[in-house]
Amino acid sequence: SLQKAIERMKIWVMEPYEKIMTRTAQLQRLQSACDLLRKVIRVIYLLKRLHTLQQGGNREIAKAAQSVHELLELLNDSDLKGIQVVEKDRAWVGRACDDIEKQAQAMLMSGLETQNPTQIGTALQCYYNLKCLADRVEKVRRLWVNRLQDEVRKCLDPIQITQAKTTGSSSGMSGPGRVSMPTPGSSAQWRANLWTRVEQMTNSIDTAFRQVYHLQKV
Repeated sequence: SLQKAIERMKIWVMEPYEKIMTRTAQLQRLQSACDLLRKVIRVIYLLKRLHTLQQGGNREIAKAAQSVHELLELLNDSDLKGIQVVEKDRAWVGRACDDIEKQAQAMLMSGLETQNPTQIGTALQCYYNLKCLADRVEKVRRLWVNRLQDEVRKCLDPIQITQAKTTGSSSGMSGPGRVSMPTPGSSAQWRANLWTRVEQMTNSIDTAFRQVYHLQKV
């Protein structure tokens, strides 16, 4: 009799418990399916929005960058892998991101060359939306540093300064096949060439600093 009572109590307890566990598992699967569906709907919306924004050209490039970054984050979600409606546009989103970065780079360099704050600001906003602003600014800084180093080496190269002088005065040959090669600093023409190149170098440095200033200011 005691055993039967225990069995009845077990049935009374276990049957509701098993129903609760079953309904809980169903609810969890339903919530997962709803989350996945929301992500798929968001991807479809962003794809349509990106197509529209790309038609706007450089005016909409910052918004396009924001959309493509969100798309890339969603596409990296393991839950979305293998879903056909998502996979078919994965490669296109990658190409769109590359195109946006190239357009932003061209816009930034053009804005720096012309000192156009609107172009600089749009390009930087684009990089910010792509979450790569610091890296791209550092890349531009290194580019200008390398350019200035090359410019300084070229302008102060004594061989090129001497060649510039002798090329302009080839009539001063002392004999067939012989060219007069003055010692650096020994002629007024050499010094004039040197100061001309120094002036060119300082102009290049001034231009570079102005462009970096505009980059920092924006």
